Amino acid sequence: MLIISLYISLQILIFFMRYKNRPNGFMHFMKYVLVPLTIAGGWTMYFIGYCRCEPEQIMTNGLLAVFSTARLFILGNDLIEIHPCVETDHLFMLWFSVFGASAAFISASILIHLFGKKLITWCKIRMDRSGETHIFFGVNMASLSLAKDLLKNKKSRLVIFVQKMDRNEDDSLYNEVEESGAFLISRESVMESLELEKEESILHTHKGGSDYIRSDDPSPRNLKKLGLISKVLNRTTHLYFLSGREEWNLGKSRSVLDEINSLSPGKPVTLHIRTTSPELEDVFHQSLPRLSPNVKINLINLSEIVSRQLICKFNPVDWIDKDIQKAAASKDFTVFVVGFGQTGSAVLKKLLEYGQFSGSEFNAVVVDKDLQTKKGRFEVCFPGLLSNYNIEFAETGPGRSAFYNLVKQHINKLDYLLLTMGNDYLNIQTATDIQQFLLKSTGKRIRILAQVKDNKNYDMLFETSKQVSVSIFGREKDIFTENIVVRGNLEKAARKIHDYYNSKKEDGSKRQSWSELSVIKQLSNISAANHIYTKLTLAGLTVDDVKQFATTEDFVNFLGHDRMENLAKEEHLRWNALHFANGWNTWELNEIPGNATSNKDEVRKLHACLVSWEDLTHVKERFKEDYYAYDYENVSNIFELIRDGIYG
Repeated sequence: MLIISLYISLQILIFFMRYKNRPNGFMHFMKYVLVPLTIAGGWTMYFIGYCRCEPEQIMTNGLLAVFSTARLFILGNDLIEIHPCVETDHLFMLWFSVFGASAAFISASILIHLFGKKLITWCKIRMDRSGETHIFFGVNMASLSLAKDLLKNKKSRLVIFVQKMDRNEDDSLYNEVEESGAFLISRESVMESLELEKEESILHTHKGGSDYIRSDDPSPRNLKKLGLISKVLNRTTHLYFLSGREEWNLGKSRSVLDEINSLSPGKPVTLHIRTTSPELEDVFHQSLPRLSPNVKINLINLSEIVSRQLICKFNPVDWIDKDIQKAAASKDFTVFVVGFGQTGSAVLKKLLEYGQFSGSEFNAVVVDKDLQTKKGRFEVCFPGLLSNYNIEFAETGPGRSAFYNLVKQHINKLDYLLLTMGNDYLNIQTATDIQQFLLKSTGKRIRILAQVKDNKNYDMLFETSKQVSVSIFGREKDIFTENIVVRGNLEKAARKIHDYYNSKKEDGSKRQSWSELSVIKQLSNISAANHIYTKLTLAGLTVDDVKQFATTEDFVNFLGHDRMENLAKEEHLRWNALHFANGWNTWELNEIPGNATSNKDEVRKLHACLVSWEDLTHVKERFKEDYYAYDYENVSNIFELIRDGIYG
């Protein structure tokens, strides 16, 4: 009894000392300690028992002991075969009971590990009655950050993570998934789980330590396999493909999309797909089949959502000097961008879109140590930006004399200095160097913004109260949020804006539903909705202030002539900037065929209205349409959007 007690105590001690605090520690303890000891002990006891009955058949007894030991783990034993020989040996029966109990414990633990949690999770998902379903394919920091934000904003949501069974995933995130209130389910069905072909299983070991990635099922039955068909068909659903591997996101989402299209869902379904290559987005859209009316694709370009978060947190309207009595800026807005890769380009375009103010000009200085190649593509893709805005380019970089001379040259008019060089350490180090340089050189207020991808560091690195402040943007936990990625409330406001314009078309055949709109038209409406904050701030108003007015007329009367006109101008400036930033250019009136009835050529990305506020009158005369009215109405409609709870 003493030896048995010591044996059991030693195992408990090993567990608490080596495995208790390790991820998946209990399963590793069983895999590397308990199972080997139980197998060795069980075989020894059976071998001894068989040898007592048939001592001369050593080889046969050894093989029988192997078979009998295996039966221990399926809750059966061959004790009856040897019992007459050992029934009076209490020591033998005691040790046999220890190893039998150990095998039973292991078997029960495996069953609970494989099916217990899954069964509970399956039941909870089946019984869920919330109005929205959010399904994440794969687990990483981006998807976890977004899921936490979704649940924080609205608890009555069903959030499910589908584990990819991919060793590239971070196992430590699985616990965080369940702690957040989301459900974690396996991509495999119950029968596939029985194969135990995954790292968490006790008896399986990957050969050669190579990454283990299960190939995707080529048949489009992902949701059916997961038992989630009813959740997708009968409620608003969002599906997320946010892994760091673009090719996996595009391939897996296409497979799921084919399945959804075949089902014709009755509720809105949106697929959010993370991409890194802007040039692949058009190709992906072109390859798509005709989508069901309720199905929508939202491609999430990392650089684009970084730029959204920048505007959300550091909107130019909060920084620039403004005259709220006129709803206009009292100075120009100038930005200095260091690093002109995908993020630098996206940030410049977004700042240009939200840095348009009446009475102000937008200026930009762009530097990069490899500028010629990057500038060439920018010039080809966005010709309207270079011909309509003051953008200066210079091939240099931090650490060079020419770089600091350039900063010094523009120092008296700089507002934002952005560091988007693609390296956290380099961005932070450069921000610190420039801050010290500017503090010695100017008394002007300047905001330095450094892109940082790291989620854990740099939180309390800088003081924000200094004249030359340094702030960070672009972290995954900040950019993967509901407001930035999903933008549900913003899209509702955008749809309302579109509905208003639709109602103005007397010819019903020219009216389009939201799903029929081109990408640029949807973006334009979303941008208009997002720009409401800028307009309100310029006018010195908040959402609560607008709610105090009784009618649209009261709201317009409060704004008065000057503010109303300047806000309408700013709406036109924003609309221009959005189109230029998406590759559009001005369709000169003298180049438009005389018999043309449309003011745009969507194939060539040309639009006659991409002119100054003053020149818009010539377009109005040519096409006999009051384009000024659209900008004024976009301002006056702010009241209805707030009153009806669509915005704010």
